[in-house]
Parts: sequence; structure tokens; C-alpha cells
Amino acid sequence: MDKKEIINAVKKARETAKKRSFTQSFDISVNYKEIDLKKIEPIEVVLDMPKGLDRKPKICAFVDKSMIVKAKDAFDLAILKDDFSKYNTPKQIRKLAGEYDIFVAQGNIMVDVAKYFGKFLAPRNKMPNPKLGHIFPADIDLKPIAEKIARKQYVKIKKAPVTHLLVGTEKMSDEDIAENINYSIDSIISHLPGGKANIKSVYVKLTMGPVVRLM
Repeated sequence: MDKKEIINAVKKARETAKKRSFTQSFDISVNYKEIDLKKIEPIEVVLDMPKGLDRKPKICAFVDKSMIVKAKDAFDLAILKDDFSKYNTPKQIRKLAGEYDIFVAQGNIMVDVAKYFGKFLAPRNKMPNPKLGHIFPADIDLKPIAEKIARKQYVKIKKAPVTHLLVGTEKMSDEDIAENINYSIDSIISHLPGGKANIKSVYVKLTMGPVVRLM
């Protein structure tokens, strides 16, 4: 897409949205056509936003003793493998799942993570996802991982022919939002069986604002 057209649409979305007491997000909706999702494997796209997302998600890490110090330093919460059994009620795990945006884990204890937390994290799509860098080996610097995770978005086109995607916040410049949008659309198109021909329409909006058509 032409970057100037995207910037103009972002400006319009910003101007037509009512001011709120919280920081609103910029989101895009990508609608698809001529894709029979029943006959193809789910389409998965991992996006590493070039301008970031101006967010600091709350991240919880599952680790063993060898990584607990690094995990506490890099993430908002670190849960030791030896303490998994303390989360022994559905209420406790649901509370944990609600308080944290992303869950990451040390690779060699994923079996235990699934055993204790999978039943409640999986339905919320919060199980550590290797495609998003949520699973890491021992003896690795975790701070760069936390920074990368904050930039990443995951698109899975499986049942509904539409994708809703965060591309930044109103604190970011129109140019940076436009770059994230352009990158996202190009990346999604590159994974579609028919390329651009499978795009029906694309809209951008702020959280509490009206939609503005991009394509």
C-alpha cells in the first residue's frame, strides 16, 4: 500500500475518535475473501512490529532454580517449578491467567507447565507459544527476550475470515503506526494462498473511534 494513504487514514482515525482518559490502541481489521478455511490448514503469521507496540505486557515466567534469578529480573512474575503444586485450585490459576497478558517458560519444564496450568491457559490462548519466542532454553539472557515479546503479534486465520490486530497506541506517531500497518498487511498477504486477491477490505480505528477504510 501507499504509505501516504495509510498515514492519511491513521490521521483521520485519530481526528475522529473521542478523547479518553486512557491511552487508546490503534487496531486494524483485515477481512478476507475467496478462502475456504475448511479446506486448508490454518494460516499462521508471526509479526515483529518494526516500530514496536508502545506497550509493556505483564509477563509471567515458569522456570526452574537455574533461571529463577534471571526470570525475576526480566519478567513481572517468575514461578518456580517446585512451587507449581501450590497452584492447586482452579480459582488460583484463573486469577493468575487473568492478571498476566503473556506466559513464557523454560523449555525443559514445559511438560510440567502443561500438566499444572494447561487446562486453564490453553482456552485463553495463553500457553507459552514457541512461535512467539515464549519458550526459551536454560542459560540465556532473558531481558532481550522480554523486549522482543513486547513487539510480537500472532495472527491465526482458522475459522472466521477476519483478523483483528493491534498495531500501536495513540502515543505513537502517525508515521510509526503507518509503518506497522504496512508491514502487517504485507506480511499477511505473503502468507495467503491468493496473495492480495484474498484481501476483501482493511480498516483502521482507535479503541473508541469509528473505523476508517484503508483498502
